[in-house]
Amino acid sequence: NATYGFATNANNFIKPDDTVFAGGLYDAHGVLIASWDTLINDYGMDISKNYTASTCISDPANPAFILNSTPALQQGVSLVINNFSKIGDYAFYNCSILTNVVVGPGIVEVGYAAFRKCQNLQVVSISSSVRKMHTSPFLYCPSLTYINVHEDNAVYTSTDGILYNKDMSILYQYPLGNVRNVFYLPDSVMVLEEHSFAGAKYLKEFITNETSNLTIKKQGVFDECENLTNIVLPE
Repeated sequence: NATYGFATNANNFIKPDDTVFAGGLYDAHGVLIASWDTLINDYGMDISKNYTASTCISDPANPAFILNSTPALQQGVSLVINNFSKIGDYAFYNCSILTNVVVGPGIVEVGYAAFRKCQNLQVVSISSSVRKMHTSPFLYCPSLTYINVHEDNAVYTSTDGILYNKDMSILYQYPLGNVRNVFYLPDSVMVLEEHSFAGAKYLKEFITNETSNLTIKKQGVFDECENLTNIVLPE
């Protein structure tokens, strides 16, 4: 695997420090220079080619198409995203080529289902700058084994690769590719966020202690957990 940054140099219009992101071309200060349609239609960008440059990856309006149409990237990509404040809803939906993602410094918000159904995504690292993640950003990522949150993040934390809020009262995402068969819920957890375990194929038992503070289990928490046969919840 290699770590890639993407931008372009179509007809010398796009400079090396520019980035194609969020439907268009942005300069180093985040100012929109040209829309994605303009780049294709007016500047002759060939989206089947590998456009190399410095910072972020392609266009979240259709990143999976661009990534998967690039022959040089078929062996898997470690993606570092930075210099932007938000990753949009469905930004990398169904992007099967991603294996590792770093949500880097400067990213404040991760949109709804931003990495949903990334079939080969294994590890996600979240920087200290992230303050808001919308529902189910990593839903149905069957290879995901570990989510790591920077220790200085004020809103989120991770333990054993599982994503929680800072005081571990909310469990947001269990990594579906984790091979453990039995999971013991920490007593601090009060809320299981929706779809937080959905698709955890290796999980057979979910157990809470008598001292558990669990009070809210949102919709779809255990959807498609095909081997889960024993769920012990507090009375």
